Amino acid sequence: MENNSSPQLKKTLRIDFNSLIGNLQANLQHLSDLVLFGNATVLVAQEKDYNNSSAFFHFQPAQNQKYDFNQAKERFGQWCLVNSFEDAVDYLHCFLDECYTVCEILRSGQNNLIQLKLFHWILNIGKSKFHKQGLPDKIKRLKDVYRVYSNMEDQILSLNRVRNCLVHRLGIVGQQDVDLNNVLTAKFKQMQLLAISPNKDQEVIISEPTNVEGGWTVAVRFNDLHKDFNLLEKIAFTEHEHIWAIFTFFWFGQEIKNSICTSFKLA
Repeated sequence: MENNSSPQLKKTLRIDFNSLIGNLQANLQHLSDLVLFGNATVLVAQEKDYNNSSAFFHFQPAQNQKYDFNQAKERFGQWCLVNSFEDAVDYLHCFLDECYTVCEILRSGQNNLIQLKLFHWILNIGKSKFHKQGLPDKIKRLKDVYRVYSNMEDQILSLNRVRNCLVHRLGIVGQQDVDLNNVLTAKFKQMQLLAISPNKDQEVIISEPTNVEGGWTVAVRFNDLHKDFNLLEKIAFTEHEHIWAIFTFFWFGQEIKNSICTSFKLA
């Protein structure tokens, strides 16, 4: 980093790629933890605790619409899944903002030096402009300008369309959300643990602790999955679909980080 007024004055800028991806991974982990905690809470919740949880005198905006215990129990689990999904996309936005900053600094530097004035412009004006863009435009900018991309782009853009429906239409699929077949599709990358027989003619999906017979091979398989929502359908996810979405965001982030290193020939 070089100062125009004092060319001899130089400061070293270190870019920590582990922190770049680590922040995204930590945020995704915390979302998964909160969903697990919410599900565990639902399993042990008691009706008397729900009914007695409010103060004697408290405000209820629509008392005749109050959920009974079973309604609240059912909808709380879905509320956790949907809201954590929205948060995951927001975290992805923050991650891409940081990726832009790193890429622009690396692109703008000459002989590993960047002028201080340009450095501050990137951190303030440049990053602010990038931050205001939608997710598809951010992904396109990284690919077109910096040659930074992920093979998971199609999945991420589909999940972003689902997020837009959740935020702007309360999860009720509208005409703005669907394709020519009147369907909104969420695409996931699934990771499965498998046990494969010695002659490879049998596969067993491992979903819980188990003993694997001698001679069998344990392997990981990645699958492309999707879930369709019809016009006017309310978006809902299962716990497994939530896990797949989180893994999709995780893998996308990892590929973007690796692509930055490849594009700028970093070790």
